[in-house]
Amino acid sequence: MALAQKNGLKLEFATAEDAEAIAPLFSSSFHDHAYFRRMVPDTAESRVAWADLFRFACKDPYTICLKVTDEATGKIVSHGRWVKPKKRVEDEQPGHEEQRWSALDPHLDAETAEALFGSFERNSHEMMGDRRHYYMELLMTAEGYKGRGSGGMILEHGTGLADEEQVECYIDASPAGRPLYERHGFVFSKQEKLPMDYHYNFGIREPKTEEK
Repeated sequence: MALAQKNGLKLEFATAEDAEAIAPLFSSSFHDHAYFRRMVPDTAESRVAWADLFRFACKDPYTICLKVTDEATGKIVSHGRWVKPKKRVEDEQPGHEEQRWSALDPHLDAETAEALFGSFERNSHEMMGDRRHYYMELLMTAEGYKGRGSGGMILEHGTGLADEEQVECYIDASPAGRPLYERHGFVFSKQEKLPMDYHYNFGIREPKTEEK
């Protein structure tokens, strides 16, 4: 059953059976800059690792795995993962990047990967502390579908859940992705420079309240 439909695109929960179709989306989304082309080259071996990583995420009860399909072709054109808030205040927030991306370790360039994941962990702790929140872990879209609304459908699903629970959303965003997140209410207060003249952005979305 579709979670949402718009412009010939359909939002659904993704399953482990979608792993091979989702794996190539990373290079489509992030290889516009040499930083990511160096960090994770697009090879047959790395695509196998992406598929394995996706299957791991599907088994995680804290992770919401989503896909957007072109209804005309049946092709998966976008994939996103939201990490749910921790259940108890005293628990640790789930979804630490360096643990969840371990399937890619043999294929990663150490310098670029350590800089990126270090910035993820550092800024998450500094900006969110121990507060419960939804984390937009990953959003990927195929070439030819960017700007057609698939990423927005994935974002709206998670932000809607956050609004229901009245909790914040947190994001670490590439320069290319930042405008989309800003249109969905994220406010970016930090930016970190990485190797190869690349930088990442870190932002928070406050929950919307119903007007009475």
